[in-house]
Amino acid sequence: MGYVFQGLALNIVQALLLLAFAPLIAGIINKVKAFLQKRQGASVLQEYFDLAKWWKKPTIYQHYFCSGSCCVFYYQFFGGLYGARLFGWSD
Repeated sequence: MGYVFQGLALNIVQALLLLAFAPLIAGIINKVKAFLQKRQGASVLQEYFDLAKWWKKPTIYQHYFCSGSCCVFYYQFFGGLYGARLFGWSD
């Protein structure tokens, strides 16, 4: 049972590191692309600045809400899990 929790903890840490460094990798790619086109390009950290700006924006709610749009995320998520299990892509 200890190996299960250790593996789960390792997977969670890897996922968090991936989410934390994804904007940095995108920034490096954008900087290299700009360099190859003989431009200066934005800072490597620009993606982090864009995310911070996006998170500061207030959420705008509509006066009406379609309940179907709420269920689309859950349908896709659990459908993907079911498909992965159906085709044997999980342990």
